[in-house]
Amino acid sequence: MFKKLFGGGKKEEEKPHNILTVVVHEMRDMKRTKLLHDPNSFIQLRMIAKNGKKPAFKKAARTGTIKGNLHPRWEQTFKIEVGNPFDEILQIDLYDVGAVFGGEEDMGNAFVPLETLTATPTIDAFYIIQSLDTRMELGKLHLTLTYEGFGAVPAP
Repeated sequence: MFKKLFGGGKKEEEKPHNILTVVVHEMRDMKRTKLLHDPNSFIQLRMIAKNGKKPAFKKAARTGTIKGNLHPRWEQTFKIEVGNPFDEILQIDLYDVGAVFGGEEDMGNAFVPLETLTATPTIDAFYIIQSLDTRMELGKLHLTLTYEGFGAVPAP
């Protein structure tokens, strides 16, 4: 029973590991969404799966909060484990802290299919963050993405 509950006795090092390194640089051309309120923003990164499947790893990463700034600069690096790059997407969420009764408001997002990184392992680009409700552009987020596929799964 113990083996059944805890992975059937397989050791962690037996699993193939694919690592996505994400450097969150800065946000440009950020739009103010609230009157008289410059956002206290942070970025959250997480893996989601295509076609209703579950991602292999559920860990999320979060930058620090930059207060009252329409041009936040984070310069933070994260390493995220990936299962099959052809089944997973990086979801990037922009949050504003304190916008709604002191809580966190999810302002907008962008998505990066990881299969784009299997042909070009490093991409340095700006990604458009779109508002959740109106889908209008909230700004451009500068990221450097590097995919290291150790035991990468071949394309379907």
